[in-house]
Amino acid sequence: MPHRPWWYTLAAGLMGVFLLLSALASGMLRRQMREVRRAEGEARTEAAWRRAVEDSLTVGLRGRDLDGRVTHLNRAFCDLVGYSAEELLGSLPPMPYWLPDEMEDSLRRHQRNMAGGAPREGYEARWMHREGHVLDVMIFEAPLVDANGVQIGWMGSIVDISARKQTEERDRRRTEALAHQARLSTLGEVASALAHQLNQPLAAIAGYNAGALRSLERAGQADEIVLEALRRLGEQAQEAGRIVQRIRAFVTRRAPQPERCAVPDLAARVLALLKRDLRGVLIDVTMPPGLPDVQADAVLIEQVLINLVRNALDELHGRPGAQVRIAAQRVGERFVRVDVDDNGPGLQGRGIDQLTTAFYSTKSEGMGMGLAICRSVIEAHHGGMEAGASALGGARISFTLPLCPGQGACDGSEIADGSGAGMGVGADIDRGIGQHKEGAR
Repeated sequence: MPHRPWWYTLAAGLMGVFLLLSALASGMLRRQMREVRRAEGEARTEAAWRRAVEDSLTVGLRGRDLDGRVTHLNRAFCDLVGYSAEELLGSLPPMPYWLPDEMEDSLRRHQRNMAGGAPREGYEARWMHREGHVLDVMIFEAPLVDANGVQIGWMGSIVDISARKQTEERDRRRTEALAHQARLSTLGEVASALAHQLNQPLAAIAGYNAGALRSLERAGQADEIVLEALRRLGEQAQEAGRIVQRIRAFVTRRAPQPERCAVPDLAARVLALLKRDLRGVLIDVTMPPGLPDVQADAVLIEQVLINLVRNALDELHGRPGAQVRIAAQRVGERFVRVDVDDNGPGLQGRGIDQLTTAFYSTKSEGMGMGLAICRSVIEAHHGGMEAGASALGGARISFTLPLCPGQGACDGSEIADGSGAGMGVGADIDRGIGQHKEGAR
């Protein structure tokens, strides 16, 4: 048998070892690949599970890096602001959902949050949905760290609190309405007490006045100036007594006492009562001939006119060329409209609902009840009030009153027997508190 060199035997052995190691490495590589694929599958499953959990939340989630760049959003956040994730991911401030009017405040909050100054209890903000409506949100910020414990950004949780804010606003308005109702009830009690207490002094004034007139006449005094002054005093005392009685009827919810009234006569009496206040003011009374009579409570309508004229005078105080005009005309087949115009600063965009809100006044000493009561008086007569711009350049307040039916006596049966029968103006004010929303002139 021939002899083989030793290196032939060594090469064969090395080849066998190599093949064995290659097979072993191949097996280990296949095992490692299976582990990697399993880990990747688990990672994808975990990511899908996390995404499903985030998308099922009603709380918006927003991730940002340390520069404020948006890096992560969930579906609730996108639904909240109306933008898709593709539109917002990678964006830097200013954000499209920030309110344009509050951009500077939003930027200051962003800088504070990026510096780690966000309140732990959260903070409120106002955002704008893509469709244009405003949202109230509560935002909670927390540091976002990586696997090595290094902060890489911030994670924010956003809760829509718009519904809560609306509920709070409704509760606030309801509380204000209840407070107004309580104040109105107190006002009615005070007015009733005042009316009751004023009856006796007015009766005494009228009695003393009548006695003084009779004494002077018996004594043969011929000073007509004194006698005329006493007669006027008696007339004014009787007028005051009528007003007090109507106030008592007003606060005790009695129906108005309608009668046939001539609008020019009502305006003349009002101007006579306000003669001193009208000094220096140009007064224009425009009444067409043949203006039909109205069916109204004369005393209450006079009080409405007095209030409207005084409001105009307050607006004209200190203005050169002050002018007030009282005009009336028939409208349609059933009503007469009375307008009170001035050349003051105007209503500045306010409507009749805003002007007749109870307990609000632009006057420092005002109670905010004047126009609210006027509107209630007019509505108790089945009329209406309007407000607008005047041809004189200022404000115009108008109201309508029903005509007397036919040519016969105006007995007030339509008002007394209508839908407001048995209900006075006080009840109308009670209802009006919840209906009128903003200010009174």
